Amino acid sequence: MFREFRGKKMDELRKTRTLVGHTKRVMKAVENAVISLDDSESFVEYLLELGRRHKMKEAKPSPRNVS
Repeated sequence: MFREFRGKKMDELRKTRTLVGHTKRVMKAVENAVISLDDSESFVEYLLELGRRHKMKEAKPSPRNVS
């Protein structure tokens, strides 16, 4: 889904610090979303901004991950 990981084999991904950093950012995004659940306006704004940033990065689902 992300350019920096496309075309890389699983063994290669396990050894890269890039994936570790990305994983930390994903977990922080989940934490931020959960923290803002009590404030629906903040929650929606946070998720919209997150979506905007991913749209700019052209993050697209892999065909095998689409239900």
